[in-house]
Amino acid sequence: MAENCRSFETWGFTDKYSWLANPKDGLIFNRSYVPKEAYYSINAMLHSFPRGKPGVIARNKAIAAEGRVVKGFQSVSSVESEAV
Repeated sequence: MAENCRSFETWGFTDKYSWLANPKDGLIFNRSYVPKEAYYSINAMLHSFPRGKPGVIARNKAIAAEGRVVKGFQSVSSVESEAV
């Protein structure tokens, strides 16, 4: 994972409704909604994300100050209490 990576995006959910023609199925679930390798890679990366690093805490504080919400991660206050 790159230090400056802030997000990742997909243009869909399942290859069943992909804009790409078969066999170029480029989404994280196949046509039967079975997770593909990319799903497991993204999942592992999110679970191992270094939430306690000072840079991450500072970024989360800045996001909170702007009134934006980071869903799926610990709140800034719980991260700070763990980092102390």
